Amino acid sequence: MSDRQKPLLMPRPDLGLRALLPSWREASHRATRWSDAVAGAAALGPSFALALLTAHHAGLPPAAALTCAVVGSAVVALLGGTRLGLAGPGLAMGFALADIARDYGPATLAFAGAICGLLQLLLGMLGVGRFARLVPLGVVHGFVLGLGALLVLQSLPDALGLATPTDLDPLRVLDHIGAHLGGARAPALAMAVFAGAATWLGARYARRAPVALLVIAACAGLTHLAKLDLPTLSDMAFALPLGPWPSEPAHAMAQFGRAALVLFALASMETLLSASAEEERVPGARPDFDQEMIGYGLANILLSLLGSVPAAGSIARSSVVRAAGGLHRAAALFHALFGAALAAVVLVVDRLVPLAALAGVVIAIAVPLLDLRPLVAVYRISRSAAVVLVATALVMLFGGLLRGIEVGLLATLALALWRIARFRAAVHQGSAGAPHQVNFSGPITFLVVLELEATRRHLATLDPTAGVILDIRGVHVMDLTGCERFLSLVADLVLRGVRVVVLGASPACRDKLLAADRGDLLAGRLAVTDRDVDAVLGQARAFGMRAQVVANLERFRIEVREHYTPLFDQLADGQHPHTLFVTCVDSRITPSMLTGTHPGELFIVRALGAMVSPPSESTRPGEGAAVEYAVGVLGVRNIVICGHSSCGAVKAAKSGHVPDELPTLKRWLVEIPAASGDLSGHADVDDAARAVTVRQLENLRQFPLVRERLASGEIELHAWFYDVGQAELFEWDEAKGAFAVMAGRPESPG
Repeated sequence: MSDRQKPLLMPRPDLGLRALLPSWREASHRATRWSDAVAGAAALGPSFALALLTAHHAGLPPAAALTCAVVGSAVVALLGGTRLGLAGPGLAMGFALADIARDYGPATLAFAGAICGLLQLLLGMLGVGRFARLVPLGVVHGFVLGLGALLVLQSLPDALGLATPTDLDPLRVLDHIGAHLGGARAPALAMAVFAGAATWLGARYARRAPVALLVIAACAGLTHLAKLDLPTLSDMAFALPLGPWPSEPAHAMAQFGRAALVLFALASMETLLSASAEEERVPGARPDFDQEMIGYGLANILLSLLGSVPAAGSIARSSVVRAAGGLHRAAALFHALFGAALAAVVLVVDRLVPLAALAGVVIAIAVPLLDLRPLVAVYRISRSAAVVLVATALVMLFGGLLRGIEVGLLATLALALWRIARFRAAVHQGSAGAPHQVNFSGPITFLVVLELEATRRHLATLDPTAGVILDIRGVHVMDLTGCERFLSLVADLVLRGVRVVVLGASPACRDKLLAADRGDLLAGRLAVTDRDVDAVLGQARAFGMRAQVVANLERFRIEVREHYTPLFDQLADGQHPHTLFVTCVDSRITPSMLTGTHPGELFIVRALGAMVSPPSESTRPGEGAAVEYAVGVLGVRNIVICGHSSCGAVKAAKSGHVPDELPTLKRWLVEIPAASGDLSGHADVDDAARAVTVRQLENLRQFPLVRERLASGEIELHAWFYDVGQAELFEWDEAKGAFAVMAGRPESPG
C-alpha cells in the first residue's frame, strides 16, 4: 500500500491479539522461564514499596494500591505494548484520584477508573497511541528527571519520620520539612538510609535477589522487636473506601466528567511517556504504544469492576524488573502471581511495615532516574533541546505532570517554528535611476510581522521615483497574517505613489495573495520573469541581476554554507563526481534542480542540443575531450544525455538555416550532422530532439574508453528528455524503444 493509500490511523478491531502472539510464544520459552520468575520476585519489593507509598501520599488504602499493582501488572503483561512493563497507581494520577474523591465522594473513584479505561481502550484501538513517538526526546528525558525528583522529594517526610504533608507540592513539602525538622525521628532516618543503601547495593551487586523485599521485612521485624514508635502502613488514612458507582445529578456528573478526563490524560501521558523513556533507555526496545493503551484500558476497566483505582505505567517500575534480569512478559506475570500471595501477607502485617523503609526503597529507585548524563548528551547535540529538558522537569516538578508536558511541547514547538521560519528581507538600494529591490526568503507568517514592518520603514526612507521590486521567489509559504501584512506593505508603497512589482509568487502564495487582495491592489503588479518586471515598471532592464545574486549569496553564507563545510573541505582537494551529465546550453535546463544533487556529484557538459560528436579527426574535440576526462580521469559511473523540448539547436539542425550574421553558428551547422544524424524525416522539433538524444548513446559508444567501461560493467548510459512546458522528465526505455515518465516504485514503510 502506498503512503497515499495508507490511513493515518490503523484501527485494531482484534485488540492487537494476533500481533501479541510472537511475544507470548517468546515469553513461554522454558529456557528463560527461571530468569523471568527470579526477576519478577526480585522486583516485588521496589514495586510494592512504590505502590504503597504513592497510595499513602494520595490517601488511598493499601488494598487499592496492591490490587492495582497485582491485577494491573497481570493484564498489562498479557495485553500491553511493552515487554517488561509493570503497572500500579501512578504518581501524578494518585493526586487526581484524591481530588476526585474529595470533590465528588470516594465512591466515584471506580467510575472514574472505568471512564479512563474505556477512553484508553478506544484510542488504542483507533491507533492514536503511536503519536506518542512525536513527543520530543527532550520532553521524555525531562519527564524522567522530573519524576525522579518528585519521588525523592515526596518520600523525604516519611524518611524523616514526619507526618505526611497535606499538600505534596514540592515547595510545600520543603516548607513542611523545614517547619517540622525538629520533630524528625533518628530511627526513621536510620531505617530509610539502611533500606535505601541496601536496595541500591542490591540493584548493583545482587540484581537477581529480592533484596528490597528482604530489607522491608527486616525493617518490619526490627520495628516489632525493638518496639520502635514509627509510622507504619496501618497509620495510612483509609479515607477513601471504594464502594458502588455513584448516582449523581446531571450537573455534578458533568463536572465529574471533566475531572475524569483530566485523570485519563494524566494516566495516559504517564504511561506513554514511561514507554517512550523505556524505548530511549533500553537498546532494541520497541514498545507498541497503541497496544500499550489497549492493555492499560482493559486493565483499568477490570480494576474499576474490582473496586480498585486505575493503573499507569512507570519507568521506575519497568527499570526495576529490567535491572533484576527480566527478559520477557513472563517476568511481569510472575511478579503478579507472587504479588497476589505477598499482598495478603502485607495486609495482615501492615502495622509492622514502617513507612521509612518504604521511603528508603523508593528513594533508591528514584535516584537512578536523576542521572544527568542524558542532559549532558542532549546539551552536546542541541542546547535548545537541553533547555526544553530542564524546563519540562522543573515545571513538572513544581506545576504538575500535565503542565510540565505542555510547557515542554510548547517550547519545542516554538523552537521548531523559530528555526523553520527563518526569514530574511534584504533591501538593495537602486543606483542611477534603477529601482530598489527587496529580496525575501523564508516563510512569510505571523512570526515575521516585525521584520516586514522594519522593511516598510526602511523603504520609506528611499527615493520612490525609480520604483520597487518585491522579489518573493524565495517564499513558498504564507499564512493569513503574512498575506495581510505583505499586502499592507504593498499598499503603503502604492499610497506613496511608488511603482511596485511583486516578482515570482509561487502558485500557492499567488492564490493566497489574490484571495486576500480585496481592493485589486495586485492587479497589473504581479510578475513572473524579469521581462514582466520591465513591462510593469515601464523601464528597460529594470530588474537588477546583481542585487538578486548578492541577496542569495548573503543567504547562502548565513544559512547554507555551514551545513556543507565537510563537503566543501573535501571538494577543495579534488572532485569525484558519480555522473557525467551532458545537456543543452539552454537556460531553462538546470541539472542540479532536476536531479537534486549537491556540489561534486555531477560533471556537467553543456553543448548545443546536448550533442556529442563521435570521435573523429574532422569533428571538434571539445565535448569528446570532456567525455574522455570524465570517464578516464574522474571515473564516473554514469553518463546521462539530457535533451529537451523546444530546443533551438535541434530546430536549427533540422531546418539547416541560421541567420547570416552568426557565422560561427553556421560552421557548427555544417559539422553537426555527424552528431545529430538526418533530422529531415521527423514531424516536429520535439520529435527530432528525442531522436537526437537517443542517437547520442550510439555516439558515446564509439569512444574507446566508454566502450571498454561498458563491457566491464563499470559505467551505465542513460538518455533523458526534459519537457519544459510540463516540467517533467522522461527516460529512454531501450527494450520498449520509447520514452516513459521517469518514476520509481519505492516501498512504503509499514
